Amino acid sequence: KVVLTTEPTPVGRILGLYFGITESSEEVTTGEWQMDEYCRQAVQKYCEIDGAPKLRKNVDTPWSDPTPSDLKDPELSKPGIFAKHAASLLMKCLYMARMIRQDISWTIGTLARYVTRWTKLQDKWMHRVFSYLNSNSTLHMRFKVHKGDRSDLKIHGYPDGDHAGALDSAKSTSGGVVVLQGPRGTDYTLDWYSSRQTATAHSTPEAELLSASKLIRCHLLPLIILWEALLGRAVGGVIHEDNEATIRIINEGYSPQLRHIQKTHRIAISLVHDVCCLDPNMSLVYVESAKQRGDLLTKV
Repeated sequence: KVVLTTEPTPVGRILGLYFGITESSEEVTTGEWQMDEYCRQAVQKYCEIDGAPKLRKNVDTPWSDPTPSDLKDPELSKPGIFAKHAASLLMKCLYMARMIRQDISWTIGTLARYVTRWTKLQDKWMHRVFSYLNSNSTLHMRFKVHKGDRSDLKIHGYPDGDHAGALDSAKSTSGGVVVLQGPRGTDYTLDWYSSRQTATAHSTPEAELLSASKLIRCHLLPLIILWEALLGRAVGGVIHEDNEATIRIINEGYSPQLRHIQKTHRIAISLVHDVCCLDPNMSLVYVESAKQRGDLLTKV
């Protein structure tokens, strides 16, 4: 009686994120998420900073590995012009990466580690990111839901690890995507992550196992619990792994080649083995590297 409200209407925008849903047919619903306007605002914010170089055109990746000459150039080790603005610019991009832009997640995570020690080299990396965003501001995330899949939906996880992929250390990068999928074509991305591992892995299988452990603990199992509550039934999970050596280690729960590993990594192997091999609702399958969705979150 006191607060006046407008008539409720379908929600199409939340904090810079626009989404649309269309009924493609009686059985299939499709839609997409987009942040075109937000992306352009981020690019404009970058361009308004004094000294910002003109953005390049037709940039097809957000990252380019630094050359040996870049890493040795004393001029590039001096404080950069974006040192005072780096945190603000990266936070704006990070929100976009967490909402729909998986393609910049790895790059933004890498740049964020240099906020307190920003140099002209990071200026070059930042310029590359915003040139890429300016060239690709209209990339959308699409989804598809088939009504007939309701009783067959499963949570699929795609963990990946880039061995010793960090620039300033020998640490690896974990990345992964969690997707709600069904046999009739349902494909709805639920979550993803890209983060540097806190302990050094000695091999690719070790890095892959740590990424799989993170995906299961922090993303897959919580989402399974949520969807079991939503659907009122048990929901199975599927782990997609593209490294055959890692699959063998998970199935056996041990590897003599990894007998050197300490407590943290040993627990990771045990957890992945227990979940994938002892839980009847979980399964582990091999996926070709070209179809490994987590690959986008570990490298460019």
